[in-house]
Amino acid sequence: MLLDATPRGQAPGTLYVIEPEPDGAEAGPDAHAMDPVKVLALTRALGRTPPRTLVVGCEPQTRMSADDEEIVAVLSEPVRAALDEGERLVASLLEELATQQEGLES
Repeated sequence: MLLDATPRGQAPGTLYVIEPEPDGAEAGPDAHAMDPVKVLALTRALGRTPPRTLVVGCEPQTRMSADDEEIVAVLSEPVRAALDEGERLVASLLEELATQQEGLES
């Protein structure tokens, strides 16, 4: 499971659960442009099957561009307000994934 800021056009603090599909994504190893889909595609390109991967994302208030020289490392109020719900969401997803894994091992 990955946690990330995921700008998708909704209100700041909106939480998302994304299951990246690596098929068809470019698998070039550019360390400055690696997102979850590219990492999973690279895994497939190297002949491996990646595990089921979920991204829990939060809509940021501040969006950075490739031209920004400084990284903004301060949480905005909407993102800070989403942290408790985000923690519950991650715990719920981890429990669900563990239950699925137990079912596969039985």
